[in-house]
Amino acid sequence: MKKDYLKAYSEFIHQSQLERGIVSLYQQEKDGSLNSMLEHQFEAVDQSAKILGDISDQQNGRLKPFLEAVTSLTTKREGILSHLVKPSTSFLYYSYGIIDPALEILSEMAVLDDGNDPARINAYINFLRWKEHVGLERALGIQIIVLGDAVDHELAGRLHHIIGQQNAYKRMFLTLATAEDKIELNKAVRLTPAFAKIEELHQSLTPEGYEQLINCMPAMQWFDLFTAKINAMHQLSQFMAAKLPHSAIEYNATEPSQPTQSYTASDPKVYWHSIRSFPLFAGTPDAVLQELLARAGLSSN
Repeated sequence: MKKDYLKAYSEFIHQSQLERGIVSLYQQEKDGSLNSMLEHQFEAVDQSAKILGDISDQQNGRLKPFLEAVTSLTTKREGILSHLVKPSTSFLYYSYGIIDPALEILSEMAVLDDGNDPARINAYINFLRWKEHVGLERALGIQIIVLGDAVDHELAGRLHHIIGQQNAYKRMFLTLATAEDKIELNKAVRLTPAFAKIEELHQSLTPEGYEQLINCMPAMQWFDLFTAKINAMHQLSQFMAAKLPHSAIEYNATEPSQPTQSYTASDPKVYWHSIRSFPLFAGTPDAVLQELLARAGLSSN
């Protein structure tokens, strides 16, 4: 049976990111105006989660605890709807109990799938990580705006760290992306004003100037702005997944091939040939791999 695991996991991650953002808004309001919106999103996440167990590698050690966490969403949501869960708790649960494990499982399946082009799948994974950090900024920014003067420096510092991580994943994506992917990204940037508005916002913020964020816009406007960017990125991720050679194949884990030559640990070339043996980098052009090694402080020379 053919299994479109890239599309399925990407959709689940996207819907879970949206639920996290709506929950961040919901936990700040008391008039029930977001109840219907939140209930609808619960259904969207549940629907996207239905096939994940069937299309996943059952040998993946992360799968069982991940599926258990997805099942426990029902209980967590009851606490959220009753305003019994703190915003910081729900933020951590969605981010590191649901979304991050889904990204890890998707990444491992894609890397071990020997039908995928290593450079393109690496670009795709870095793009999804970039998108997730935009989602983290959406949720965390809402908390900061609502807390107002009561916000602490640690929370503001975390936001700046997330922005820095976004830039890192974006640079890595652009290093590995195909010309076609870059054209589609530029098109999304032109058609979605949120990209430019968020970039302007980032340029105006300083690590100590979180007061600028508190007063920049209402929480709902912040949510809408970031949702527009994230939705455009989701469409682009689906475009990239469709272009991968085997985005809909039977899962096939393979063992990394062994280096054909022997090197001592003190020889810098051990990094080059060892990394070349990993499925993720097996087909990466030399120039691209050189740049990746340079960023990591290693060299093939």
